[in-house]
Amino acid sequence: MKRRQVIARAGAWLGAPALLAACGGSAGSASVPTPAPAPPPPPAFKVLGEYATQSAASSLATTAHGRRLYLDGESAGLQALDATNLSQPKLLGSLPLQSFNGGRDSIQALAAHQHRVAALVVPGCAGTCRPSGLEMVMADFSEPTQPRWLKRFGTDLIDLAWMGDRLLLLQGPPVDEFFSAPRARLLVLDIGIDGTPTPVSQIEGLPLGRLRVQGTRAHLVYGTADGGSGLQTIDLIDAARPVLGPASHPLGTRLEQTSGPHAAQTGDFLWLLKSGEASLTRLNLRHADLAPERQALPGPAQHIAPLGGGLLVAFGEAGARLMSGASTGTLSAGPQIEVSGAVASVAGFGDFGVAWLPAQQACSPGVCTLLRGARAGLFAAG
Repeated sequence: MKRRQVIARAGAWLGAPALLAACGGSAGSASVPTPAPAPPPPPAFKVLGEYATQSAASSLATTAHGRRLYLDGESAGLQALDATNLSQPKLLGSLPLQSFNGGRDSIQALAAHQHRVAALVVPGCAGTCRPSGLEMVMADFSEPTQPRWLKRFGTDLIDLAWMGDRLLLLQGPPVDEFFSAPRARLLVLDIGIDGTPTPVSQIEGLPLGRLRVQGTRAHLVYGTADGGSGLQTIDLIDAARPVLGPASHPLGTRLEQTSGPHAAQTGDFLWLLKSGEASLTRLNLRHADLAPERQALPGPAQHIAPLGGGLLVAFGEAGARLMSGASTGTLSAGPQIEVSGAVASVAGFGDFGVAWLPAQQACSPGVCTLLRGARAGLFAAG
């Protein structure tokens, strides 16, 4: 099945400064101040070209290294796209998803480092078998026209992130066990030349949440049993001896205990979004108490991601927008991303971003017909 992808680019995004008019006229005469012109609106993103396939995917799993974009092509496999020339994107290669137990893997999240791509997948399962939670599989795209799967590792995984050459995995309790207060462990792995993961260290007893990495520090954002939220910091200067920092709670926003929020980091600030809310919680990572602060958005949001010093926000049927000021801690409205259709999620990679527009289907009992394939709109920040 194919997925249509649109590539867009913004002009320079520079706010015009207010102009102060000087008083004129001869001595003793009244002067009339000249009003300062209103700053022009930020430029809209412009379409440069497109790369099209078809897919019924409703969510985006994508990652990038430089101008190489990796995305979940569902039945087309894990795809590598060359976005060096945004007006002429090229498919470099694709890697069919592995099949086990009569079913095909389903990608839930991706993270890239150089030519290695780590994927969190629901393992293939059909008939009477039961999935054992998410697993990690490693792919090698050093030869993009001949990519290959390397190693499979772990069960019951929740999230993943690269920290330099090391891979961090957050692992939860088994899916078939009940815990009134489920806990997770953080695994720090070295990845060998052949893709073999070698455990370096681990920390037990962590809350379930989402990982974000800043230098040699990992931040774990989580929901609490009372409907609140918290942040756990882990220092990994010495990856073999991780140091658990203090946990901060509450953070001023309500999150689900087992799912975690959408989280995006810009500089010293961490932004948290609970899907469907019209505001964000901002955390200042330089403050011991994180100084949580709520900031309003133009409308209910579905997803957030950093891009440059700004913050990409998906507003569903209202499209998407790049909010400025995220790196300074104060948001203001920025350029609108011109795409036709609802935007379910966004992703930012260096100097370009992606907006995901889910497929449109018509469903009757037991049967769904694809009316329009999902689209990934690619755009540049400047």
